[in-house]
Amino acid sequence: MTAVEKQSDQVGPFGPFGSGAAFLILITFLAYLPALDGEFIWDDDAYVVDNATLSDLDGLRRIWFEVGATPQYYPMVFSSYWLENQIYGRQPFHFHLVNICLHLLNAFLLVRVLSLLRVPGAFLAGALFAVHPVAVESVAWISERKNVLSTAFYLLAMLCYLRFLELPGTDGMGGKGGEGGKGSRKFGYAATWLSFAAALLSKSVTASLPFAVLLLTWWKRGRLVLRDWLLAVPFLAAGVLMTARTAWVEANIVGTEKIAVGLSLLERVAVAGRALWFYLGKLLLPLDLTFIYPRFDLSEFAWWQPAAPLLAVLLALSLYGLRRRIGRGPLVAALFFGGTLVPALGFVDFFPMIYSYVADHFQYLAMLGPLALFGALLVRALGGTNSRRLWLAAGALLFASSFQTWRHCHAFQSTRALFEDTLEKNPDAVMASINLANMAARETHDLSRSHQLLMRAKQVDPALVHPLVRAKLEYAIGSNLVDAGRHDEGIQHFVKAREIFPHFWDPVFAIGRALALKGDLEGAVAQFELMLKYIPDHQPTREWLARTRERLRQRN
Repeated sequence: MTAVEKQSDQVGPFGPFGSGAAFLILITFLAYLPALDGEFIWDDDAYVVDNATLSDLDGLRRIWFEVGATPQYYPMVFSSYWLENQIYGRQPFHFHLVNICLHLLNAFLLVRVLSLLRVPGAFLAGALFAVHPVAVESVAWISERKNVLSTAFYLLAMLCYLRFLELPGTDGMGGKGGEGGKGSRKFGYAATWLSFAAALLSKSVTASLPFAVLLLTWWKRGRLVLRDWLLAVPFLAAGVLMTARTAWVEANIVGTEKIAVGLSLLERVAVAGRALWFYLGKLLLPLDLTFIYPRFDLSEFAWWQPAAPLLAVLLALSLYGLRRRIGRGPLVAALFFGGTLVPALGFVDFFPMIYSYVADHFQYLAMLGPLALFGALLVRALGGTNSRRLWLAAGALLFASSFQTWRHCHAFQSTRALFEDTLEKNPDAVMASINLANMAARETHDLSRSHQLLMRAKQVDPALVHPLVRAKLEYAIGSNLVDAGRHDEGIQHFVKAREIFPHFWDPVFAIGRALALKGDLEGAVAQFELMLKYIPDHQPTREWLARTRERLRQRN
């Protein structure tokens, strides 16, 4: 790039200042306009609506110092919810607005990071990130505040760290400094730590930051020295500690240890390879985005299962071999993408794997690498930032992405819209059928529609459905039968649900309720007592047990 191109890339029509900033704000809010009308949806009840810790000052203390008081130990995220609740109350509009503003901030921070690194097309990459449809799940879903908030702190920490390192070939860095420079660098290091800590306390996937900085250092210098590794060690240690804490919470609070997916090492490698290419494919062609994607079928071995991870390794090796001809940038982008995705590739169990091995929100942070590379390649291929061809191509891309984002946002406006959209795109999404069936039974009392949805879900190949989801399906069928007055048939389905997944305790309460409704009060009391033995704070069970004991006392 020429000096003129560098300048225009930062302050011209495709730059982050002046009209460029206004343009970025405008297209982001227009693309996400439907999200502002959105309701609270799936998981938002646990994170916000029914979250008792958001109510008072003691709740804020519990958010920080009582592990298990919130669904996940991400105190920065729940503190942001707490603050919003104190100011606005639990109105979804304001929570959606904050998510959009954080996403927009991330786009500007990305532009700034890429500008410092002198990446061509920095603003274009930031604009594509701002309106890319894959980001909708992280922005339009209030429960995914952890993605947008953690990325903001991650990029801020990266900015501070890059300034501290004073890498060669970066904008505005690399000078001698003197005493003022030393003070500024000390402040930059301290600011890096504060931002990194905030990122980790928002989502532990940001533990990958020191690896990302090492990659960028190698890209700019062509080598890593001992000092680079020594500087990274404290950050790596902090990341390991937070990741271990998250793993403990996932296992003991979320319950991941009870949902063992049961994949062999070879199957996990196959899942990881397929997931990598799946995510890259959705970035390049973001069509048919949905909340729950089809679960990979691993029941039969196929030749291409090991081919997917092998191709990914071969691509990385090829980029390394071509680094002298095409530069180190493409390899850095690829390694950033794959490395950031590692926690979500299936090497370890995480709860969403019971529904699908992939989800759009898992690549919110990782997508920064490929988008930065794409922006740079497009600028260079079309003649620089002042090229009319670039204007036309970028305009068409941003318009298409914004429109797709605007359309996809409608799926997140309500729980019903979310699962109807999911079922339309993925008919085998059993959890979507269960949720829609429950809504039909509870909200509109349409047991016929509910039964139809559940019977449709029963036709899905059991090999593609996790045992817990199959148990939830039997539980939903049983609940419908009990509501229809067919108590004995309903109990049979509750018993089957327990046989499929013994750690699923809701059927125990449901059996007790069904027995109470049919008049078997002694049997009902026994079931309620069993439920409370394993889940002592289950309030519906306590209430039904008290009423049933009173009925027994009156009868005797």
